[in-house]
Amino acid sequence: TYWVDGALLYTVVIENSSGETYSKGVLADQLDTTNVMFDGDYAVQINGQKTSDYTLTEGLLSVNLPDVSDGSSLTVTFQVTQA
Repeated sequence: TYWVDGALLYTVVIENSSGETYSKGVLADQLDTTNVMFDGDYAVQINGQKTSDYTLTEGLLSVNLPDVSDGSSLTVTFQVTQA
């Protein structure tokens, strides 16, 4: 399968079964900016809600996560397009 055009949506699910609350977590992903562009209109969403609590520096996307209590999860999504 080849990615011809359009947007590509990334979805990351963070589940916590550690017995403790995850605090001050950061999700980091290095984007290959020679091939993709971060879609700032879509931005970053946590559990379906846009958040501005992220940075994008030289292709490194860093998302500051809210606390994740034991037994719960959250879903982070972001979108890229072809460069």
